[in-house]
Amino acid sequence: MTGSNLEAARLAYIRMNQSSLRDANLSGISPFQASFVKVDFSGATITTFEPPFFADRCPGLQAALKDGPPREPETYLAELSSLMRRGRAGST
Repeated sequence: MTGSNLEAARLAYIRMNQSSLRDANLSGISPFQASFVKVDFSGATITTFEPPFFADRCPGLQAALKDGPPREPETYLAELSSLMRRGRAGST
C-alpha cells in the first residue's frame, strides 16, 4: 500500500501487520482498535491518528506523528465534516 491515499478512512479493527505504508496519505484516519506490527510508515503523512490502536516496531511512525500539525478537537471535527460532505457528493 505504498503511496496510497487513505485520507479520512475509517480503519476499525483492521490488521495491517507487516505492511508498507511508505509515503501514504493517512491524514485524518481513524484506526479504532487497529493493529500495526512491523508496518513501515516512512514518509507517511499523518495529521490525526485517533486511538485506541496497537502499534509495535513501526519505522517512521514516531516521525510522522511528530511532523503533523497539532489539532484542537474543534478543528478536527470541522475538517472531518468537510471531508464527509465532499465524499457524499456523488453517492446515491
